[in-house]
Amino acid sequence: MTTGSASRVGAVILILGLVGSCSVGGQPQAAPVPIPPVTVTQTVTATEQVPTTIIETTTVEVPSSVPVFAPPAGFDDWGDHVGARWSDQTTFTCAESTESCWGVDLYSALGCAGGILVVLDVFRDDTKLTVIDGKTDPVTAGATVNLVLGQTGNGSGLTAKIADIRCLAG
Repeated sequence: MTTGSASRVGAVILILGLVGSCSVGGQPQAAPVPIPPVTVTQTVTATEQVPTTIIETTTVEVPSSVPVFAPPAGFDDWGDHVGARWSDQTTFTCAESTESCWGVDLYSALGCAGGILVVLDVFRDDTKLTVIDGKTDPVTAGATVNLVLGQTGNGSGLTAKIADIRCLAG
């Protein structure tokens, strides 16, 4: 074998060695195909805060042109700047024509030109028997008056409850 032949044989062995080293399982393998870039679709949810309208309420206290009412001690406030309490039984007398009667003391801070109307519900035990009412003469500002209301026809031993009191205009 000549040197030239030996070189050729060496080159063939080298080429076969290179080819053999690139195969898997005895089969030639192609170079991997380049992977194209992957397109990823991403959804982004954005929250946008929209400015809101804020309504501020301001309460302004305006002094009333009517003075604050505080009834005298022992009187209950019935509105219209009128106070009331049950009269002491020793301070009034029932009319002889009545079977039962009740006295009510009334106070008016501003006066009631048409008088003060008083309405009573009359009971025997828990049973409402009747409603009676009456009114005073005109009442001047700062005055205290007494009204006696009586009933006939339902007997004695009854109780009463104040249902309404109103200052009447003149």
